[in-house]
Amino acid sequence: MSMFNLKEVSEEVKSNDLYITPGVKNRVVISKWVSGKSSNKGTPFIGVQLVTVDGKAANVEPRQFDFWIGEKVTPISLGKIKHIVTKVATQKEWESKEPADLEEMVDHLNDISRGKVLRMKFIAEEYLNKNNEVKTKAVIGMPGDNTEKNPGFAEAVEEGGEYAPISDENTRLVYDPSNKRDYIKLKEDPTPVSNPLETKSAVVEW
Repeated sequence: MSMFNLKEVSEEVKSNDLYITPGVKNRVVISKWVSGKSSNKGTPFIGVQLVTVDGKAANVEPRQFDFWIGEKVTPISLGKIKHIVTKVATQKEWESKEPADLEEMVDHLNDISRGKVLRMKFIAEEYLNKNNEVKTKAVIGMPGDNTEKNPGFAEAVEEGGEYAPISDENTRLVYDPSNKRDYIKLKEDPTPVSNPLETKSAVVEW
């Protein structure tokens, strides 16, 4: 009996969408929103936990992406958060509350977007691990104005958001590792980290 059944070999190789890696992920689930503070300086943040639809079905642990809250960074963080939320909720829903604090903001985000699905583009960022090896991790880039020229990093794939759903074939999100905006190279004199995929912070779930 032959070891290789050549008649059943396909040249098409399907991508593995179980994990969030650099690139465009067509079905990303907003698992939940959390809040917390960094372990070193106590800087507050709002975190979103994301997992692909395939990953969720396979019980893959969601990845957390943090948006820092502070005088200078809050406008940028809220812009990124809104760019995500308005793909699964309307502008009216986004503005339906005026959260008084971080806890109320996280509650509001979970109320209008938790469990919903969208398309997202994750860019790559190099880092140095504890063995002084250069690795890459997926991070969230900058939002756009939702136009064909500048779509940002998120698109609607289902009805119910501020923007009309866009099919996989017509997506405007493109990941280009040769573009320095999509692939952030390691800075000089980096400090090794034990595991950049873990959030080194105290997380509060609401």
